[in-house]
Amino acid sequence: MLIQLDISNYVLIDQLSLKPGSGLNIITGETGAGKSIMLGALSLLFGERADKNALFDEGKKCIIEGAFQIQTKAVTNFFEENELDLSNEIVIRREITKEKSRAFINDTPVNLNVLRQLAAFLVDINRQHDTLSLNDATFQINIIDTFANHKLSYDTYQIAYTSLKQNQKLLKELEDQERKIKADQDYYQFLLDEFGELDLKDGEIESLESKQKQLANIDEIQKVLESIRFGLEESDQSVISNLNTINQGIQSIKKFDSNIEALALRMTSSIIELKDITAEVASTLESLSSDPLQLSQINQRLDAIYKLQRKHRAANFAELEKVRIEVEQNVANIDGIGNKIAALSASIEQLKKQCYTLAAQLSAGRAKVIPTFEKELKKLMHLVNMPDAVFKVDSFIPEPGYLDQYGQDKIEFIFSANKGNQPLPLNKVASGGELSRLMLAIKTSVAGNMKMPLMVFDEIDTGISGEAANKVGNLLKQLAIKHQVIAITHLPQIAAKGNHHFHVYKEVSNHKTTSLIKELKEQHRVSEIARMLAGDNFSESALTSAGELLKA
Repeated sequence: MLIQLDISNYVLIDQLSLKPGSGLNIITGETGAGKSIMLGALSLLFGERADKNALFDEGKKCIIEGAFQIQTKAVTNFFEENELDLSNEIVIRREITKEKSRAFINDTPVNLNVLRQLAAFLVDINRQHDTLSLNDATFQINIIDTFANHKLSYDTYQIAYTSLKQNQKLLKELEDQERKIKADQDYYQFLLDEFGELDLKDGEIESLESKQKQLANIDEIQKVLESIRFGLEESDQSVISNLNTINQGIQSIKKFDSNIEALALRMTSSIIELKDITAEVASTLESLSSDPLQLSQINQRLDAIYKLQRKHRAANFAELEKVRIEVEQNVANIDGIGNKIAALSASIEQLKKQCYTLAAQLSAGRAKVIPTFEKELKKLMHLVNMPDAVFKVDSFIPEPGYLDQYGQDKIEFIFSANKGNQPLPLNKVASGGELSRLMLAIKTSVAGNMKMPLMVFDEIDTGISGEAANKVGNLLKQLAIKHQVIAITHLPQIAAKGNHHFHVYKEVSNHKTTSLIKELKEQHRVSEIARMLAGDNFSESALTSAGELLKA
């Protein structure tokens, strides 16, 4: 239950503290006094986005803090899963400035999604216009599922259905990818065949280019090498012949000087080296021959390689090989994607079977409780002064093989408030007051299964008065036996049913209007109910009537 709500610097509230008790807590006040502002603040605690323009004083921080006392297995699990510290009290705090908004649970920073998840365990807020959700198919099927209390079956179905949708999405992506690849299949295969026909080896380009240069310049190479050989060995004044003569002279005097002996060794070594060079030149000349056919073949081979390089913008063998591997992978992917599609399709069929089986279980659970739900609503509608109302739940499968996030069923609430009228869908027959009472009856019917410690009703009495209001108050009081209920109301019949009564009022100070709240006791409560009955200038008879309402 909510044990304290503190609000500062929010809309018309400078500083306010509310300490509701157990049972039925009533909040009243004149129109515009700020009753629903507190509901807005409470909603902020549970993840609603903050309006930075709602600051009472833009230069100060808005702080909303709520302390709750609850210990359930679900809450304990939630705190463990989100790595939050759990104590006897759960303190939720929102801090809002013009620049940013922050949220905390037991002083640990959290995001708004975590607050919304926690709200599911703590509070059910029914705003003034939430009765419109009665017309929503999602709301209607959720009500039946809550009444059926088959959360485990529903959660199991949700897991299977989510997997099914994820796999179907993945299958579509793979099929789109396969279509694209297949459209390019011939092109990729053509490219791969080009690489296969060329059969290029690492280092081949450099080798071919070297051989091409040699064959293209064979005459010049032979001419120069022949000149070198002639100059070294064959001419009358050949280099080697002259060096031999010089060497003979050096050999003859080396015995006279050790330095000359070293020169003699070097001269002998040079002559040997030049003779080796001459032999190498001769050998190279013998191996060289003009081969126009080979040159033509090399030119053709290089032309094919250069063409492929230009086509794929590859500067060398490594870049060309990278392209070849990518093309090869694209070709291989066609078979790979086909295998993935086949495996995924089989998995989807299995998930479909599982979903249909689980959906059938949900349908059976709903069908089982619908008659009981209808009887419960009939009884509750009598309690809210709609004794002639007819309420039916139409459950059907829209089409063969239909499946959505709730299973196979579509649920539609059929209603007639008055005797003799044909029951029709809610949006065609129900007035605002009837919807308010019907919403209260529905929430009462499922409250036990919701296991909600706090239920908040913002003017659930819209569009009703007199005996109907009295009966709505009785139903709220009945609901408050097992739940903490906060009801914002403008009807004295409902206000008189409360275990605790809070009055919201405005006060002007320093040319600023603020909203305040106080708990009413005894005579002050009588006076407030008299005001609700007869206005600000209420009479003694209004006070008497108020006292009678409180005793009823």
